[in-house]
This record gives sequence, structure tokens and C-alpha cells, in this order.
Amino acid sequence: MFKYFKSLLLLTALTLVITGCNSDEEEGSTNDQNETDQEMTQPEEEQDSETEDESEKSMELQMGETAELKTTIGEFNLTLVNAKKEEEIEGEQSQLDTFVVTEWEVENASDEPMEIADMVSALDMYAGKDDTGRGWILLENQEAWEGTLEPGEKATGELLFELYNSDTYYAGMEYASNDSDLKSVMWKFSIE
Repeated sequence: MFKYFKSLLLLTALTLVITGCNSDEEEGSTNDQNETDQEMTQPEEEQDSETEDESEKSMELQMGETAELKTTIGEFNLTLVNAKKEEEIEGEQSQLDTFVVTEWEVENASDEPMEIADMVSALDMYAGKDDTGRGWILLENQEAWEGTLEPGEKATGELLFELYNSDTYYAGMEYASNDSDLKSVMWKFSIE
């Protein structure tokens, strides 16, 4: 009888151990499935996050709209006011197709004085989306757009670009934001 009782006790203990291990495996399997489900949904969440990050990192504006820029050199507002094509400037022909004369307004939105040249030096212009950017140029008789703006002061000036003809032009810049992210602003426009 003692042998029978010992065997029954051993069998019960073994059943409890096996049942306990089996429920751990099922729980682990459920956890594994949850982890797999999370892994499968994370990329979509990350994509949404990346899309939001991209939209925060790049702005596309139209002529007349103002970009409020918070950069490592200070805070300022930049507006593309107007643009026109000129085949000839000061007696010089374009070596490409045309000159594009752009009018800009800058406003110092920081608490410190800022140099105008620092605010506009990174501007490039593109003749269509596939064009490589070209920086603005100064011809011999042109004055550089320079000076210092006190907080709240505005200035308006022209920047000249030499480009190919296009139906759509883009003007903009990449800049380091004051939180050290690389961001961009782009104005998309046509010239009649």
C-alpha cells in the first residue's frame, strides 16, 4: 500500500509540474505573439512618426508666405516677396537661360542683433525639383545685401540667381535648428 501511495503522490506531483510548465509555455507563447504583433505594428507607428518628423523638418511655402526660423544663429522670419526673370542684368547675359531676381524680407525675431548676410547666406534656388541648387550671385556693380538688424527690425532686399528656364522654381535653404536638427524651408513658385 505504501508503494501505491508513493506512486500516486509522485504521479500527482509530476502532473502538477507538467501542467505548470505547460501553462508557462502557453503564456510565453502568448507573450511571444504579443511581441510579434507589437513588432509588426511598430514600423507603421514609426512611419507615422517619421512622416510627422519629416513635415516638422521641412516646410514648403508659396511666394508671400513667411517662414519663422529658429536656428543656431538666432531666430528670424524670412519671406519671399517677389520674383522676376531678366535675360540681362547690367549688360551681362545669363550663361544659363535666365537671371531670376528675388525680393526677400527678413525680420530679426531674436533678442540679439543679427547680420542680414547670416540670415540669407544659405539660400539656394532650383529650376524644378530635379535641378541642383545654385547659390545667389553678385555682379560687379551690385551691392551686397548686408547690415545688422536689431531685434524686431525688418529689411527688404534682392538676391540674384542664374538658372535654366522652368515652369516651377524652388528657393530655400537647409539650416540647423536651435535644437540641432537639420531642417529645410522651400518656397515653390512660378514666374509669369
